[in-house]
Amino acid sequence: VRDGDLVARIGGEEFAVWLPRTGLREGMEVAERIRRSVAEKPLTWSGSVYPLTTSCGIASCPDLVRDVKNLPVAADAALYRAKELGRNRVEQAGSSSEHRPPGA
Repeated sequence: VRDGDLVARIGGEEFAVWLPRTGLREGMEVAERIRRSVAEKPLTWSGSVYPLTTSCGIASCPDLVRDVKNLPVAADAALYRAKELGRNRVEQAGSSSEHRPPGA
């Protein structure tokens, strides 16, 4: 990540990366770099090697989500879609109304 970005552990194995003043395309590129970086560094423990994977969900305001308050919900939905589609991938939030508040 870059200076000015924020990484926070949300709980368990979930982290959030806040990329201020970043468009959707650049956010997708950052997420893909993170995914590749994790995959390139397997965990070695007690003489065994364990591959690591990362699933990422991306949401962008106002590109895909109209209200910044809805970013976590939209990103979480994209994360679960990445997991459902086979894991170890980056998915963006849909632009459909499912990620927008009623009446938006």
